[in-house]
Amino acid sequence: MMVQFEEVPVAKRPKTSHPATQPASSAVARFFATPELVLIVLENLLAERIDLLIVASVCKRLRAPALQTWVRNLDFRHDSFEGKLEFLQANTHLLAHIRCLRIFNCDWFDVLRPHFERPPSFWDQVKTMFSLLATHTPPRAAGPLLDIVIDVEDGDALYQALQPYPKLAQRISALRLNDQSVRASDTDSTTTWMSLTLLLKDALPRISSAENLRVVEYECQSLVTDAKFRRAAKRIFWSTLAAQCRSLSKIGLLVTFGDEINELFLHGSFPSLKTFELRDVSKNKDLLDVEAVHTFLDRHTGLERLRLERYDTQAWSLGLTQTFPALQDLQLPEGISLLDEANLEFVRRHSRLRRLVIWKDTRTGQFSPMRSLFLSKPDTFKHLPSAENASVTEINALIKIGARPSRAEARLTKPATDRTGGSGDDNRFSDLGILSWEGVRPEGVEDLTFLQVTTREHLDGHDQHFRQLFASDLFPNLTELHFELRHHGEGAFPTLDVLFRHLASSISLRVLGIFPVVRQEFPTMLLTRHVFPIRFELLCWSQDFYRRFDYFRFVADSTETQDFPSTSATQVGKMGRLQAVPAHIILTQVGSDGVWYERSDVGVGIPRMTFLNHNGV
Repeated sequence: MMVQFEEVPVAKRPKTSHPATQPASSAVARFFATPELVLIVLENLLAERIDLLIVASVCKRLRAPALQTWVRNLDFRHDSFEGKLEFLQANTHLLAHIRCLRIFNCDWFDVLRPHFERPPSFWDQVKTMFSLLATHTPPRAAGPLLDIVIDVEDGDALYQALQPYPKLAQRISALRLNDQSVRASDTDSTTTWMSLTLLLKDALPRISSAENLRVVEYECQSLVTDAKFRRAAKRIFWSTLAAQCRSLSKIGLLVTFGDEINELFLHGSFPSLKTFELRDVSKNKDLLDVEAVHTFLDRHTGLERLRLERYDTQAWSLGLTQTFPALQDLQLPEGISLLDEANLEFVRRHSRLRRLVIWKDTRTGQFSPMRSLFLSKPDTFKHLPSAENASVTEINALIKIGARPSRAEARLTKPATDRTGGSGDDNRFSDLGILSWEGVRPEGVEDLTFLQVTTREHLDGHDQHFRQLFASDLFPNLTELHFELRHHGEGAFPTLDVLFRHLASSISLRVLGIFPVVRQEFPTMLLTRHVFPIRFELLCWSQDFYRRFDYFRFVADSTETQDFPSTSATQVGKMGRLQAVPAHIILTQVGSDGVWYERSDVGVGIPRMTFLNHNGV
């Protein structure tokens, strides 16, 4: 099918006295005359949307198609909606190009702005947005898919905004609800849950094949028990979801009052469900029904990702008797101990696992059961040990008996002054300052793709052993490297420009994270011209303990400047610069099903969140 863009004004051509002998059109002209080629370029820029706006601002002939591509995924957030709405009101021809629209009006993501108040006009502007879409979307067009992220108390406002547009309500692809009632008055009204139930009925057409709803998430962190009639309204919502929806691929729940959600577990059946996450904080008389959860798991053996977590001092007796043939990602971070042989046997049954997060029960004084798991099926589980399920010392021991982890941690110290280069491969890492890696040979970590290094003392940034440590022959497949700096004063760690010189010889490194950095000026040369590892893409760093993160992407030198000799390196790495990029551009992706995927900041959590996927999933 021929791609067509809206007409763009063309500059007047200079007059010529020989119109019959016009030269053949240039390659640039032929490019602009071929919409398919233009679209390919713009599709590649869509991943990092900032490039589309730059193209639109500097290239007149690409302005229209660039903006059409940029608006395809529109984030209508409570903190940035006004400018976007004004822009669309002035350019209504772009509304028909919106494919995925996120309505984001939830405070639980605003960790750095705890006192931020949402604009009271937000829902009025949402109504204006929906009205514009209804007016300017072609009659036979389906309209954009909607990813909804709201506080439960906004249920009435959302229903009222969508009620005039039932066709648009059926385009909801994700519904994410946060319930943080902290006052008794918040728990008295049933209208918000009734509105959400009515919205759910509107969103689910009678023909299941026409359903667009793929994701439902609910986080209840309320400290106040709801009134009895409000709890009944919640149960109606969950029973409606169980009775009418078949299209879900992901369910994520944080449950405070278990009896409200049991209807979903007892009666819900979702043939396409691939991800199920359940965090249970219910207590006393409001406990979640364990048998209902067990029944739900029995009904959904096609899961690929499973997270089960209970915050309590007692182990969670779920009785994991199921087998999920396609399970690749299993997270049991709290409440389910693999020191229980029945739970360990549950893990053994899943030979396709690529990631395992387990509860490391330090109260028993025992190691995690990873050694037993590995020895039961060495070839199957050799890549499974990681910081998410074992200590540094334990991973070291597992490597020595054949494990080949893809993720690991290490503690780095200043190498001993009497070290020698001839001590052999058995001590190569310890000679270079990595603690707890005594006896680990290079072949034991050659499959490593992620390494988190913790440093606890002053390091000589110009020490050549620092450069040798991250040479490509030691970590040939390392794609992501994090430094966790602790108890460091000024000058205790290489400056960024020196660090990149040390890392320049790496042939695989794509992402570097440094957390937290002692406050320092960002080296100007990194923003102008410097040497970087040949595959480098992204720097993530935090300059304080409050975890405010900055992201910088690599921008290559133009072809004209690549030929100049580098003063920073000789035939090693690539020349370019770093460019600051907003976090939401780096961390957000949109699927073809209209579902928005937003990573946590790189470096948060224990173990630290990574940017790349190191699970083989």
